[in-house]
Formats: sequence, C-alpha cells, structure tokens
Amino acid sequence: MSEFLHHLKPGELPGVIVAALMSVTIIVAIVANQWRKVRVAEQEAALKQTMLERGMSAEEIVRVLTASGRAASPVPPPAFPVKETAEFTG
Repeated sequence: MSEFLHHLKPGELPGVIVAALMSVTIIVAIVANQWRKVRVAEQEAALKQTMLERGMSAEEIVRVLTASGRAASPVPPPAFPVKETAEFTG
C-alpha cells in the first residue's frame, strides 16, 4: 500500500482519498438499505405468525395488513409494452 502511495504525484492523493470515501459511503448505504429490508421482512413475518397463532384466517390477515399499509403493493405495470408470445408446439 505504501508503495502505491509513493508512486502518486502530489496532486493525486486527494483524488484517491475522495474516491475511496465515496466508495465506502456507497457500500455502507447499500448494506444499510438491505439490512433494513431484512428487518422489515422479519417483523412482517413475526406479525403474520402472531396473527396465525391467534387463529385469524388468511382473509383477516390480508385485511389487517392492507389496513395498516404493510401489505405488498400490487405489481406495477411494465415500463415497456409486453409483446404476445407464441406457444411452442414442438
């Protein structure tokens, strides 16, 4: 590592430091976002398990999740038109 730093010209070191800090920041942001998604999924699974243990039906669980805004949103339409495909009869 020190060999790499010795080969840098005097004006290049700040650029290397900025690039390294930006890379670390982006990686931390991605990891934090994925960690949050996992935690939300765990909490939703625990809530659903609790509702099942209380004897709630699937329809009641869907109703509760929809009312609380926790239910998964419907699949959004594709960003581009979907072409019809032919059936393979080979």
